[in-house]
Amino acid sequence: MFGDYIRQRRVEQGMTLSTLAEKTGVSASYLSRIERGERSVPGLLLIQKVADALQIDPAFLSNIAGLPGSHLRELSHPYGMSATEWLEANALLPRDDWEDVVALIRQKMLRQRRSR
Repeated sequence: MFGDYIRQRRVEQGMTLSTLAEKTGVSASYLSRIERGERSVPGLLLIQKVADALQIDPAFLSNIAGLPGSHLRELSHPYGMSATEWLEANALLPRDDWEDVVALIRQKMLRQRRSR
């Protein structure tokens, strides 16, 4: 269903697979396999890129992909970051950087609990 919907929206907009590939940074052959249901549903970063390229609400597209719509919404604007920035950070930052971020959050939570 996800791939069918992507193909339908792309064709409705007169967009070729090559154009969608350029806009998302993913190969046309990979996108074609997604559309034909030969590949599993992509990750949130690609869902966001496809949603942007096809002018679809990313939460709606996430639902079609079988992911809870609120899942992408929760990730969409944390701390004022755009969904694309947040998902890119998730993809690019090394594990030790995320461990530092998580440690800082836990430290601040502990401090808040103690001050109550």
